[in-house]
Amino acid sequence: EEQFDILRKYVNDKMAEICEDMLSGDIKIEPCKNNSTPYCNYCDYSSVCQFDTTIENNKYRVVLKKSNDEAWKLIKDEVEKGGNN
Repeated sequence: EEQFDILRKYVNDKMAEICEDMLSGDIKIEPCKNNSTPYCNYCDYSSVCQFDTTIENNKYRVVLKKSNDEAWKLIKDEVEKGGNN
């Protein structure tokens, strides 16, 4: 139950952060990729998104593989320091 509460808080904070970014006009295209594969390869919206690494400031967010324990520690630390804002 404690983990669920931490996750709920993290998700709520992240949603608020994303909404604030959108309301302030920050709607940059920033798809994820792991060490080798862009997620765009599997995205149904890539034709609409038109992400292009040759355009200045178009960069991937690299997703690094983490163990469950590492991921929970990062989430818990983020919540304890006051959210994602």
